[in-house]
Amino acid sequence: MAVLNAEVRVFSEEIAQYYESNGLFSPIAGNKRKISTSTISPPSSRVTSAESSLSNNSIFEATSLTEELPQVEIPVNLQSMETYMFLGFTKAKADDLWKRYCFQPEGMDADFLDVAQWAVEEPGITDAHSSSDDWKSCMEDIGIDDQLKQAILLTEFEDIRFTATCKFWLLDAIQTRYDTLVNLNERMRQDEVWAHRHRISQKGHSQRPALASPSGRKPLINTAHPGLDVISTPAPPTPNPTTGQTPSIIPSIHEKGTPSANVATTLGPPSAMNLHTMIWRAGSRIKSEEFYDEINHIINLSAVYCIPGDFNGIKRAAYWTPQKETADRYAQWAKHKFPITEIAIIQVAVPETLVKGLNTGYLWFSPAWKNVVWHCRNGRYLPKDVAEYEDKDLLIGHIASGKDRKFVGMKDFNTIKEDDVLTISISGEKKRAIQWVFQTRKAQEGFEEQCKGKVWIHRLDIKNGAGNADALFINQIPKPKAKASEAIVKIKAFGLNRMDLLQREGHYPLPPQAPKTLGVEFSGTIESEAEESEKGFKVGDEVFGLAYGGAYAEYIAVSTHMLIHKPKELSWEEAAGIPETWITATQAMYLVGEFTPGKSILWHAGASSVSIAGIQLSRADNAAAIYATAGSQEKIDFCVKELGATAAFNYHTQDWSKEILKATDGKGVDVVVDFIGPSYFQSNLDVAARDGRIVNLGLMSGTRLPEGVDIRAFVLKRLRYEGSSLRSRDEDYQAKLRNTLVEHALPKMKDGSFKLFIEKVFPWEEIVQAHKLMESNKTKGKIICTIG
Repeated sequence: MAVLNAEVRVFSEEIAQYYESNGLFSPIAGNKRKISTSTISPPSSRVTSAESSLSNNSIFEATSLTEELPQVEIPVNLQSMETYMFLGFTKAKADDLWKRYCFQPEGMDADFLDVAQWAVEEPGITDAHSSSDDWKSCMEDIGIDDQLKQAILLTEFEDIRFTATCKFWLLDAIQTRYDTLVNLNERMRQDEVWAHRHRISQKGHSQRPALASPSGRKPLINTAHPGLDVISTPAPPTPNPTTGQTPSIIPSIHEKGTPSANVATTLGPPSAMNLHTMIWRAGSRIKSEEFYDEINHIINLSAVYCIPGDFNGIKRAAYWTPQKETADRYAQWAKHKFPITEIAIIQVAVPETLVKGLNTGYLWFSPAWKNVVWHCRNGRYLPKDVAEYEDKDLLIGHIASGKDRKFVGMKDFNTIKEDDVLTISISGEKKRAIQWVFQTRKAQEGFEEQCKGKVWIHRLDIKNGAGNADALFINQIPKPKAKASEAIVKIKAFGLNRMDLLQREGHYPLPPQAPKTLGVEFSGTIESEAEESEKGFKVGDEVFGLAYGGAYAEYIAVSTHMLIHKPKELSWEEAAGIPETWITATQAMYLVGEFTPGKSILWHAGASSVSIAGIQLSRADNAAAIYATAGSQEKIDFCVKELGATAAFNYHTQDWSKEILKATDGKGVDVVVDFIGPSYFQSNLDVAARDGRIVNLGLMSGTRLPEGVDIRAFVLKRLRYEGSSLRSRDEDYQAKLRNTLVEHALPKMKDGSFKLFIEKVFPWEEIVQAHKLMESNKTKGKIICTIG
């Protein structure tokens, strides 16, 4: 009888206790525990290599398909009846498999996964091959649960479903789910995952516990993944590499989401390389990591071998496609079949020299193609008239669909028709899907040697487009190039602003010239500049500045009209927090609010970065009185004692409008600077003095006015209410504001008259934590992220 290792648990005790104590794991019930799917869906790690990258890309439709379940049940023990249920079997079938595993005959030592695979391969159960077969009955006879059955039978993926048999897809699903389960513990052990998870911990742990090294486990069975390996998309009849320069790849902060995620356009790795052909393959992240050791640039092509396939009936081979759309199609289906598995698409740039050095055969739709496909699908050796293809290093040809056709069991290959070739929609046109098959040792060795450093892994575990702070991660985008009056700045630090939160959530309309990458203020060093850049700047200059977007990155292309030379008296962090804050305050106070010495002014959100700057500007320019609102006594004291406001009022505990009218003997204030909007609208009208100016810079309370608003003050007090957005202003307008800042404020920053308050500095790897701190509304100053 086999010896069970019931002590091998999916999660080690240390990890289970840590996550359970933070409310992310439920207690064990019925040998299972419920876990939040967001807890086991980690963000991408930072990758700085320009040669290869781990990338979360919106260039694939599969990125938008995740319908995230709030919780999923994970078995406690890796080998258990509950694990068989997790793999996709009904409870009754799982119980039967568990008994088979536990009570094996003498002399048999079957692996846990063997038992599941044997159940699928049961000879007495008729397999299904095409739409003329009963796929549902096949799965019911095997004992597959409703969730996996429904995913396999999704009608929108019939085209690729029929590229293999029902049993093949079930074996693929079972293997992938088991791989995922085995790797969950190690995945959550990784430093970057722990760093991400402790940020969302309800108890605010700042350090992860020391964990012992994971115990070794029996190697997994390496089953075939043809459907996910045979992924490929149309390619030219012969390898025809596209020309073009290889863009440099740089990390930037990106939001997990669809192409409309409003955070970063992930152009990702190069779509073309000179004298190379791009090929693609979809599958699990685990398989992609087995395939490519990113640190040492080691490729293991055998990790993606499969059998059988269209072009290999009895020997293992690696299938790829030169069409990313084909790989994307398989990835979309995979996300339905594997709910918590991270799906990835591998991209490889294959040198033209490698292809030319291989003995390549082409199998487009023809009698030879039909002959090869029919024999391979039946698991047979090729007959003499097409035997030459068995010796080819590389085969390039069409993918067989099998829809409405039954390759296995056909009398002969002549019954295969032209519409049995898989077609894929590419740029709105139906194209025949194409696959590349590396099938000899020579092909494998050449591939592994010549494609080093030319591998990109696109992770597709993206959550719902624009979203909360946990949707942010570091990604790869091409290094920008300077245009017209621009310079390329290597960023040292960048500042966070409330507009970043709105943009991240999809509520901030970007100006047309703004990139979708977050961030508008930064400090750094000029690396290069265009010929038309403003005089006075040169390569190597230390600068800080304002941008329309793109500051959450290692490099930024920005107009030199918006750059300022960084004084030696200021740190990189201090400089990065100046541009948006101080220029916005200057614009609101002088250009829109028409402030002049001797006027009174009210700054709402007094402890916010803009108001901190505004209060100091007001005091320096001899305001008659400076008032502020804030949400805590600590912030009230800060505004008055640290910044020099005349008085400040707690909007939680005081009626600030009445208090200001009382302090001004009913006159009110000449200028009001507001970030709140509708909920403050009436009170702002009440506290504004005759001929007063109300400047609106934000809509934190929404976009619709409450009922009962009385607007008679506009007429009676001759008020002007004006909104403004610095980011949408043209370059010339912003340049004027920059010059005003340099002339009036920068000298006072250098000598310390103006204080630059920084709440906290984060490394940019902790961008999620930084955003959550800003969302807490507990800050008194800038939040800064540093790079490097």
